[in-house]
Amino acid sequence: MKGNEEMHFERFDKRNLLIFVPCLLFAMPIIFSGVFYRDDYWRVVTGENFWGWAGRQGADQIAHVLSLSKFHVDSYPLGYILSIVFICYVLFIVSKHYAIKKDYAILSLSFLFVSPFFLQNLAYRFDAPQMVLGVALSILAFYRSNGRSANTMVSALLLVLALCLYQPVVNIFLGLVAANFCFLIKNFYRDRFVMYVWDVAVFVLGYVLYYCFQILINGGVARSGTVNSTELLGSLMDVFVYVYEISASLFVGYSLYFYGLFFLLSIFCMFLLYWDFVKSHLSVRKKVLASLVLLSMPVLLFFSATGPSFVLEEGVTDVRVLVGFASVFMFFAIPILKKMPFHMSTVVALLPVYIAIVLSFQFANATKAQRIFEDRILSNVSYDLSFSDTDFGDIYVAGVMPTAPMAKVIVEKQPFIDFILSPMASWISGPALFGQGNENVKISWELIGQDLVDDVCLNVESPQIERKFYSIYNYEGRSIVYVGEEDLLCDES
Repeated sequence: MKGNEEMHFERFDKRNLLIFVPCLLFAMPIIFSGVFYRDDYWRVVTGENFWGWAGRQGADQIAHVLSLSKFHVDSYPLGYILSIVFICYVLFIVSKHYAIKKDYAILSLSFLFVSPFFLQNLAYRFDAPQMVLGVALSILAFYRSNGRSANTMVSALLLVLALCLYQPVVNIFLGLVAANFCFLIKNFYRDRFVMYVWDVAVFVLGYVLYYCFQILINGGVARSGTVNSTELLGSLMDVFVYVYEISASLFVGYSLYFYGLFFLLSIFCMFLLYWDFVKSHLSVRKKVLASLVLLSMPVLLFFSATGPSFVLEEGVTDVRVLVGFASVFMFFAIPILKKMPFHMSTVVALLPVYIAIVLSFQFANATKAQRIFEDRILSNVSYDLSFSDTDFGDIYVAGVMPTAPMAKVIVEKQPFIDFILSPMASWISGPALFGQGNENVKISWELIGQDLVDDVCLNVESPQIERKFYSIYNYEGRSIVYVGEEDLLCDES
């Protein structure tokens, strides 16, 4: 019996832990933090606000299954657990059956999930599972594409499903196309250019099928308005600057040295691999063509992170749409894992994975500290509303919560987290205050109307109730709860 157990243990490839452990450590702190993030407050107090109108019908269906209802019924953390298990399983299947059987394949695949640019996606309590599933389907779509008609259609349909879950996740596909052209990461081999063109064709086919589906279901795709041709260059520059600012915020403290070592060694290993390619017996024509395509890789990698956002009126709306950046990290990890000795390359490649995991813990701690701080403020507001003799009537919320002292320490030392912390604005704190039992609170996605502010401020000399972090104004059956460190509501009006 003991011998059988030993044989079973020997058959287990311990390198698979390089997939499971990073993914679990990365997701664990956010799962365990248990906070509501941004849109979550609206959904938890109303049971509404789905995503079908935005072309994410798949996200709706997953939410219905998890809720056992056509409303949002909080089943946290079931969705998280199931989606993390699913993406780990997909990465395992890809490493075993579709990736080239090399040591670097296992570790490099974890980069597609363990990325700082996916932290904000994980924070959304109600649709994080759908985003995780979308990433998994995008990865599977790429690795299933092998030039055969049946697999081409399967890959395109997987992309359609991923788009119906969360559109930006399919940008990972483009990064994988770039990685495959440069380093051959799929176990299916044909001419590099043939594979490149075929994979791009699969990507385009997936988008075309998705748009046809959306036209049939919704008559079009929401948020798909494009900028004028004269504004394209300016929009592209805005996206580039935004991506640069967010990326630069990661290079602080020890992360600067870890990332620096990682990228410098990656570039060095790329040159070694390119030199091996130059010395190969390929024709001069193929070498020239390959070199030209390689020069285009930075452009492809940039768009794998941003997608077509520069042509859209909305542009890059938040860090969460940059989920495709994960494939960029993978792209730079592969040369290290392919050219350096296994144990040494593993240590170096794990540096950005370690940074992402640390940021996950710090982000979870900052978000939890922020929410505790905000909940205490709202509890005080609720107490004042409940136990005052004033008839506050309809209650509106304005202002933005201050950053919690404990969260402030984290965002000052980790500027990247400041981009995604998201202290409560009025469209968040309104539903949160409603959830405290104040049914007269009017919740809305829009900011409070200026007409209401002017009406109150012109007729009220001072707040009815004034505290350190909030003030309550009341006039003729309407009240405004202004949240902030200073009383600026009427000064600004």
